[in-house]
Amino acid sequence: MFFSALKKRMATIPTAMLNNIPEGYTEEEVMDTITEVIRMFAGKFTFGTYDVEDISQEAWIFALNVLDKYDATRGASLRTFLVTHIRNRLISLKRDKWYRPEPKDISEEKREKWRERNSLKRNIAQPFAMESNYENTDKFNFVDHIQRSEIFDIIDRELPVEFRRDFISFLDGVTVPKPRRDKLIDKIKEILNHDEEG
Repeated sequence: MFFSALKKRMATIPTAMLNNIPEGYTEEEVMDTITEVIRMFAGKFTFGTYDVEDISQEAWIFALNVLDKYDATRGASLRTFLVTHIRNRLISLKRDKWYRPEPKDISEEKREKWRERNSLKRNIAQPFAMESNYENTDKFNFVDHIQRSEIFDIIDRELPVEFRRDFISFLDGVTVPKPRRDKLIDKIKEILNHDEEG
């Protein structure tokens, strides 16, 4: 049920985001293959606050970002290519975002570096109540947060379709190649400057 709903939602992806359909495949075959591969891994890679739906969405982004790298002449099927790529990216995601308990027998200098590296990961693993977040926020930070949210809404509303995949990847911390990242940043600056003028 969940995967059929996810597939329907992903079918609404603008064609510009699926412009890298490998030669010899139809868009429907690619979507079916991606769905099949995600179904294999989604339940196996849940952690912290990342549930099956979160992992599935991450895997869709990984799959869409790698379609242009598929080369049928190398002998692997699209399914094999996606299984390898998505599995490796999910392993990296879990490794990079999951908080690890502090090791016992390390020097104080290494312990401090360990704590610094893992402080953000710990927050992912432990849900928190929104009320406590607002109680501990002074007025300036709250206003700053609202302004950032409004800026995000402007970007989300005005950003052309061809930049959306990179924008979502960029927000998620996925590496975007420098030329595309520079174009995205220029477009965002253009949108924000246009909004200030209007």
